[in-house]
Amino acid sequence: MKNRKKIYKKKVLLIFLPLLAAAVLTTGFFMLGGGKEVSGDTISDKGKVDFSLPDAANKQTLATMEEGKVNFVTKEFRGTFYGKPASQTLWPDRGKGFTVQQAAQMIQGYAVYRNDLVNFLSGEPHSAWVKFDMDKGVGANGNFNQQQYHDPQYGFNLPKVLDNYKIGELAVPEKRKKLEADLRNGLTPLVSTEKDGKPVKLLLEAIPRYGKLNFYTP
Repeated sequence: MKNRKKIYKKKVLLIFLPLLAAAVLTTGFFMLGGGKEVSGDTISDKGKVDFSLPDAANKQTLATMEEGKVNFVTKEFRGTFYGKPASQTLWPDRGKGFTVQQAAQMIQGYAVYRNDLVNFLSGEPHSAWVKFDMDKGVGANGNFNQQQYHDPQYGFNLPKVLDNYKIGELAVPEKRKKLEADLRNGLTPLVSTEKDGKPVKLLLEAIPRYGKLNFYTP
């Protein structure tokens, strides 16, 4: 009897924990819109947990839990706290596919870069920036459709676009390499730049659809 090698595709169900209230109560950690962390490390001797933005100067309580029960959630935070989690099923093929980090960023609306994609019909390899089309919602299969911006056909050249901006990290080869890698993984790295002639630290996001970068405050 001949040995047969079986190749399995591993099914990965990615759940967007930032929208899962249970994750807050279990781990004491939350991600609020805009990438702000919400922590739950303030625990009183009565078992009361205070979920708030970790900024001592401008502390804002978003939700509290006492004796295992949620007893307060601010009006602005209720939609996120009790909202249904976004999910996406991904199928890695023989070790290739989106990394956990990339998938986690994509479900939050960021684009990631892949240079090992294969056309389903022709079998030809290609490179592209990939993003979930979250504006249209999920399809019949319960997943978001993917938007692909092919490289170089689409015209978004990350190194050239970066050179249009005065970013301090670009002057150091090692820092530039890491910056480009972070952006390709859908991350929003903190960079040094200038605003109104003054040095500032801003978060940076790649927007391949519009051929630009977005800067915003941490």
